[in-house]
Amino acid sequence: MSQEPKRSQESKSVNWSTHIVLETGDQSDPVSFQVRRSAAMMSGLLKDMLLDQDAEENATEAIIPIPKASAATLKLVIQFIEHHCDNPSRAIKKPLRSNIAHVVGEWDQEFLASLSPPAPP
Repeated sequence: MSQEPKRSQESKSVNWSTHIVLETGDQSDPVSFQVRRSAAMMSGLLKDMLLDQDAEENATEAIIPIPKASAATLKLVIQFIEHHCDNPSRAIKKPLRSNIAHVVGEWDQEFLASLSPPAPP
């Protein structure tokens, strides 16, 4: 499992039976990330794309372009799905009747806090 960006030509070292490659949409310098297939299947979009690719004959390598995602954004998405693949979160009742911090785990709270802009001084 790797969450560090890799250049597209480095996708040759991927174990295609257990991993896929997600590639940013930057045409001039796309960045590729290896992701466990099981983690990628947690995303409805990635799951559909993988099932479509797997249905094609001779589909051995799964390189999925994510055209509108920056490397920084894609890295955060991968971090989230990789974590929750091993640590499933419990369902949140809707509508949310309290602060989100009361219904999500500590890891999720820290993850969300890291996305928030710093408070003004």
